Amino acid sequence: MASAPSSSSPMSAVERQHTNLDKKYAFNFNFQVPQKPSRYLLSFLAFIKAMERWRRDEAMALFDDALVHRILPESLQRPVLTKTGYGNYLTGVMPFFGPKFRVTVHEVVEAGHKMAVHCRSQGKTGTGKTYENEYCFFIHFVPLDYAVDPYSPLAPGEELPKIELMKEFVDSTATRGLFANQAT
Repeated sequence: MASAPSSSSPMSAVERQHTNLDKKYAFNFNFQVPQKPSRYLLSFLAFIKAMERWRRDEAMALFDDALVHRILPESLQRPVLTKTGYGNYLTGVMPFFGPKFRVTVHEVVEAGHKMAVHCRSQGKTGTGKTYENEYCFFIHFVPLDYAVDPYSPLAPGEELPKIELMKEFVDSTATRGLFANQAT
């Protein structure tokens, strides 16, 4: 297992961009972006930043073409989505959630190219109603080549690791209530 480089290693521009979280919204239970985050964590943080800014294309660029996306629990009866299906889903829900969408990351557990993340989001819908949801992501990234240190800086032209599986376990009560209230 590769160890994180010393804190004296300079951060690349990509690392600085994705670790410079808006301090106003970085409050959490215990998660803080490490001094030298892994490439996998940088990819997840880039996804969160793209979602907060409603930059669909930036979010979609972080997914592998073979993406499988699941919204859980299964009792919500949400279909399993491909990359194209998830892109269409985002296009449909982004106007509903409105522009004031903020994500608080509470905890991140990394194990190689896999990650579990506990989050909360808050915002206002397009009609001005406030909402809040709590969820966990279970993410599998396309593994880096064995010769690549996941804590090494990105070389010019190199991309962040792609997400190939994302399971999004949402608060089913809050989710049902949000969509039911929005319909009225």
